[in-house]
Amino acid sequence: APGFRRVRLRPMPDSRLSHAKAVFLSPVGRYESAWAYQDNGQKILYTFTIPFGAEAELTLPGDSEPQLLTAGRYAFSRPAEKER
Repeated sequence: APGFRRVRLRPMPDSRLSHAKAVFLSPVGRYESAWAYQDNGQKILYTFTIPFGAEAELTLPGDSEPQLLTAGRYAFSRPAEKER
């Protein structure tokens, strides 16, 4: 959406890395997206920050439909998928 009031987040974890984090300073504020493998690679912790007055369409691996996140901080823990 104009002015980065709405973004799409679609993290793609890679088992060759233990974690990753991205920060984007938009005109409406700071977006953060991160993931990290936990429990010997059995789970992945995803964390997101959406700035005030903004929202994000989030699609996690394995999800068929995005979910809408409004301003705030979020954490999701999911089983790690086996790579093909």
